[in-house]
Amino acid sequence: MLARSLGLILAVAVLIVAPAARGEDATAAAGPVAPVDAEPAPVGAESAPETSTGSRCAVDYNEGTQARKAGDLLTAYDRYRACSQPRCPELVRDECERALVSTRDALPSLVLAATDGAGRDLTSVTVYLDGQEVRKELTGAPLEVNPGKRVFRLVAADGSEQTVDLLVVQGQKLRQIAVRLGSSPGAPTASSSGQQPELPTSLERGPVRSGQRLAAFTSLGIGAAGVVAGAVIGAVALGKQRELDTHGCVGTSCYRDQKDEVEEYDSLRHPSTIGFFVGAVGIVTGTALLVTPRTTRKARPRAVAPFVGFATAGVRGAF
Repeated sequence: MLARSLGLILAVAVLIVAPAARGEDATAAAGPVAPVDAEPAPVGAESAPETSTGSRCAVDYNEGTQARKAGDLLTAYDRYRACSQPRCPELVRDECERALVSTRDALPSLVLAATDGAGRDLTSVTVYLDGQEVRKELTGAPLEVNPGKRVFRLVAADGSEQTVDLLVVQGQKLRQIAVRLGSSPGAPTASSSGQQPELPTSLERGPVRSGQRLAAFTSLGIGAAGVVAGAVIGAVALGKQRELDTHGCVGTSCYRDQKDEVEEYDSLRHPSTIGFFVGAVGIVTGTALLVTPRTTRKARPRAVAPFVGFATAGVRGAF
């Protein structure tokens, strides 16, 4: 990169010095010139536009490089594209074309979409990026942005809006960002008085029925039995472990003649753990059945009314 930068500087210097040198050589070769009425045009004037163009191209390249170092890839892309035009010197143009491709690959892009409360796509949405308006409507086209932390604000035509904080990753292309604007139709909203909506009158909380209570007490009984069994077996296993430690066992290492005692200890240790587990499950299940009321349907009122018709009579109602 340093060698290419030095080459660019030398190229610009040659563009500036060469026309002047050609003008001096031409003047020396021509010798004295007889005065004329019209003032002669300065030698080398035709090369001035070319020199100015070359200098502008080199400036665009330098500005693009500085912008990319600062993280402003959008500005860098514009500057590199400007100095990649055919009007620029070949040396500068080649460097700009390489930098242009690299910057385009690093530039992230997003695809923004918005829907209303019913899930319908919205297009009349204004998009603000870091406080600046970047889109007047959503078209589905990608939006190129600089990498880093960015704040998007999408405002629909009805005034509803949504703010999205994003970390835009360099080189990530076509990242999908979808937001919902407005509330869903028919969704429950808080009333002005702050009261909760009432439950349907066809359902009400009833007491725990006898079958549920029986299951609860059964689970509690099983749980208690499991805890007791686990505690008793665990106490026996603990005594066996102490006996093994007294006879020379260190940790899990014992003598070969103690194999039977070790197996007996293992046969007690595992059932103790299972007993505690079954006891815990039974107690939790029984407690849940006791404290959870069942949901019952509200009984319909019974109504009976007599009726008399042509050659008929009786009663009718709801039972």
